[in-house]
Amino acid sequence: MKIGVLGNPRYPRLADVLGRLDPVAQSQGIDLYLHEELADAAEGVLEAGALEPVWPELDCLLTLGGDGTLLRGARLAGPAGVPVLGCNVGRLGFMTSIPLAELEDALERVANGDYELDERLALDVALERGAHAASYGAPSGDTFYALNDAVVHKSGFARLVRLRVYADEDELGQYSADGIIVSTATGSTAYSLSAGTASRPAVRSWSPAWMRSSRRRSVPTRSPSVRSCCRPPPASPSRSTRRWRISS
Repeated sequence: MKIGVLGNPRYPRLADVLGRLDPVAQSQGIDLYLHEELADAAEGVLEAGALEPVWPELDCLLTLGGDGTLLRGARLAGPAGVPVLGCNVGRLGFMTSIPLAELEDALERVANGDYELDERLALDVALERGAHAASYGAPSGDTFYALNDAVVHKSGFARLVRLRVYADEDELGQYSADGIIVSTATGSTAYSLSAGTASRPAVRSWSPAWMRSSRRRSVPTRSPSVRSCCRPPPASPSRSTRRWRISS
């Protein structure tokens, strides 16, 4: 079995945690592969291969940190179809599935097939400008992968923006707000919950951000194939038109 390891290098006891992986890896026949950021912490306590060349071959990705580390791991592992096992060594571990005290036991169970996969909806996000597409943090034409939510937000000016929101070709409404948050069920326990509802795992929702209106509520969309588009209303000739495409 091949397991990748991703962690928060700022965690002060990370070297001690990495040292705990070696005995269980040897006893269970697990090959470990470390993200490059963990090289310094692992020196002298754990021998492992490099993570980047073996992504398609991994059976699991172990994240050592809090929810932020797990979400980062999901962005890396999700597109490759690699399951993520989160171990909470940080302060906030709402989404991580195992506490640090159970790390060795959890790895033994994974190695022996004693686990269940919890499949979650995710988002692909791209910014479309006419016939061209670009995504935040990725080359033109690629998409940005998100496990929890995607935010369409104004930038650089202190005023509300007007947006039209579509599910496929059906218009859901026009909003004047700071932006729109499109959330999976994983992310719906954050802003979407405060805006009206949390979602079940197969449901996606979107919420206006800081909208001053009685219509400030989350709207669930059940179908995982639904595509959401956020477009500005018809612009004046001096304004550019952009469209965010968010699909699951």
